[in-house]
Amino acid sequence: MVYAYAAPRLVSLPSAPAPVENEWAVAAFVAALLAIAVAIVLAVCAFCGTLGSWWSCYWTMVSWIQGYWC
Repeated sequence: MVYAYAAPRLVSLPSAPAPVENEWAVAAFVAALLAIAVAIVLAVCAFCGTLGSWWSCYWTMVSWIQGYWC
């Protein structure tokens, strides 16, 4: 009788690492926060009428952060 070597059978495949799903959730959360921040900046600059210029919109945001209005 001839005995031949047989490799062990693979019972199950290893699952994907769980942190990959968490990284996508964190990335989606950060993207949502950035989108909200950009929407707030655009709304404030549109409200003050400084949406046409980057510098005037920037200084409008600086003055709003300091507590001043348009």
